[in-house]
Amino acid sequence: MTDASQPSPGAAALHAEGKSKLVAYLLWFFLGGFGVHRFYLGRIKTGIAQALLAVSGMFLLVPLIPLLIWLIADIFLIPKMIDSAE
Repeated sequence: MTDASQPSPGAAALHAEGKSKLVAYLLWFFLGGFGVHRFYLGRIKTGIAQALLAVSGMFLLVPLIPLLIWLIADIFLIPKMIDSAE
C-alpha cells in the first residue's frame, strides 16, 4: 500500500518535466486568440483577458487590434513564461 501523501511516480515525473515549448506554440498557433496557451502556462488572468478580447472581437472589430498585437508579442514571451512556470 502506498502513502497517500506521496505523489505517484508518474505524477512526479510529469510535474518535474514542466511545460513544453512545442505544446505552448501549437496552442498559441491554433487557439491563441482565446488565450489557451496562457491557460496552459498558468497565466489564468491574462488568458481570460485574451479570451474576452476574442469574444468581444466577434461582435466589434476594435478589440481584435490589441489582441493581435498581444499575440505577436506572445511569440517572444512564451519562452520566458515557460521558464517562470517551472
